[in-house]
Amino acid sequence: MDGLDFITDASLKNTVEDSVEYAYLLFKELRKYIETLPEGYEHKEAPGKRVVVAVQKCSYKEEYQLGLKQMVDFFQDQKLISELIAREIFEINDLRNTFHLSKMREKIVCGIPEVERAFGLLVSVIHKAPKDLLKRK
Repeated sequence: MDGLDFITDASLKNTVEDSVEYAYLLFKELRKYIETLPEGYEHKEAPGKRVVVAVQKCSYKEEYQLGLKQMVDFFQDQKLISELIAREIFEINDLRNTFHLSKMREKIVCGIPEVERAFGLLVSVIHKAPKDLLKRK
């Protein structure tokens, strides 16, 4: 992509190019499955807004393709982790996501206490997981 030539770090430029390409492919793919109804159709809870119909597709994903949110939500639904653990995982993930280009970093603190908190949570989940999995059998 010529528009990204201002990025001098080759690895970072590659990552940004891949991300833009992936977002474009998602947008292009999703457009096939969404149709806007003619203006005469109105939703009673959103008058004046356009009504669209979308086709929902279910697809199989390999375990390695699952995102963190999907996994945490699944573990919470299965009662393998508590709401508190799920919230802590998402807070730590939010901190991790500040390393992406589009996230604000002004009030983000990532020091030793935050890293220790993340490792403490990891150790807690590792110790608790086998017991919870055995309970499920």
